[in-house]
Amino acid sequence: MFTDTDSLCYHVENQNPFEIVKDKDLFDLSNYNKTDELYDTTNKKAIGKFKNESISQITEFVGLRSKLYSYLVDKEEVKKCKGVTKYVIKSTSYTSTNNNKES
Repeated sequence: MFTDTDSLCYHVENQNPFEIVKDKDLFDLSNYNKTDELYDTTNKKAIGKFKNESISQITEFVGLRSKLYSYLVDKEEVKKCKGVTKYVIKSTSYTSTNNNKES
């Protein structure tokens, strides 16, 4: 879906993405809940390891530019807006961002 200086975002179809994450050699899984079967601190803060930014499944995504995107996880909005004032971030919603992108 998009790449950034330190990020990759993929749309995975016809496969459970958490099955891919089970390859613990490629991932830093330290941000999972300690009770989760995928939790592992072996690669915590290791350089070159992927980290799952959203442990839950992302259902919708809108990316406007580098470091400016939002997504929905379990109907909860997550916003990444580097270089944008806090007031603007708080006053913007996923719906308004999505509507502006489609214009």
